[in-house]
Amino acid sequence: MDIKTENLTILFVDIAGFTATTSRQSRAENAHLLQTFDTTLLPLIKRFKGIVVKSIGDALLITFRSPTDAMLCSMALQDAMHEYNLNAPEDKCIHIRVAANLGEVRVTKNDIFGEPVNVASRIEGVAPADEIYLSEAVYMAMNKAEVPAQEVGYKELKGIPQAIRLYSIPRFATPRLVPQSVAASGEKGSELMFPYGGMHHRMPQSSSSRPGISLPGGIPKYLIYILAVIAVVFVGIMLYRAISDGTGDAEVSIQPDSTGIEIKKSGKPEKSQAVSSDTAVKPGHVKWSIASAKSAYKAEKISKEEYRRIIQELKEEYGNKIRDLKQDYRAKRISRNVYENESRKAKRQYAGS
Repeated sequence: MDIKTENLTILFVDIAGFTATTSRQSRAENAHLLQTFDTTLLPLIKRFKGIVVKSIGDALLITFRSPTDAMLCSMALQDAMHEYNLNAPEDKCIHIRVAANLGEVRVTKNDIFGEPVNVASRIEGVAPADEIYLSEAVYMAMNKAEVPAQEVGYKELKGIPQAIRLYSIPRFATPRLVPQSVAASGEKGSELMFPYGGMHHRMPQSSSSRPGISLPGGIPKYLIYILAVIAVVFVGIMLYRAISDGTGDAEVSIQPDSTGIEIKKSGKPEKSQAVSSDTAVKPGHVKWSIASAKSAYKAEKISKEEYRRIIQELKEEYGNKIRDLKQDYRAKRISRNVYENESRKAKRQYAGS
């Protein structure tokens, strides 16, 4: 009988303190906890091309062909759970740990076997909550330009004859989702930063993928063509209505910022929902955000100098707001919930989302 083997990266993900937690829960509460665990993590595992081999109680056994994808997925899983915990009551928070190893395993239809699986399981046993531990084998094989790592040291693992050299991915090492001015002044561990840089909001990049048209948030390419057809049909309907009104010649033009359509009849324009692109925006009369400033600059409603000034003022305003909130929180003038809610509100206003 042929034995199928593959060289895979093995990932174990489990809930820290699960046994103690379940002892305080009803069956319905425990079922809800596991459902939250699955619905939060499983879509990310699929997005990063991981395969869930099986579920072992509160743990998932996952395999990846790419060690780099496995580590990026691990970061995304921790960030997603961190975001869930920010909005969950203290007694409903879920803290996970991730352990990884790489090696040749025996593969069957519904399971995998071998020493690399046993080692990954033992690494999981020593990994702290909210952390990612990986073996030296994974560290040597992964792309270190994409995944930061630091050495933990040699660990004696139960049932493993030799000490294993372990590494971890440091938390809050790359504050990608906040402005550099804020990140430089903020201390590590700030609630405004995801511990692994917001990896769950980033689409994985495949070395085999070809460049092409793409939209943020993973929107399929075919939607671009559907939207284009809808736009053409809409313009055609507007043109038909203009001509059928008996006005003779009609001109339909789409505004550069795509905010509306202008129909010109007999030299007299009628505008709907749009401000003409040659109308200058007065920066002093607009509540700016990063998104609105970019849109205005691209539509040539503000100059490059105005755009840079607005962006700098937004960064300073955002940084000052966060600094004041931190001071109030540390001085116990506001509660943790107020601090987190106001921080998220400031971030949305800054980004324009």
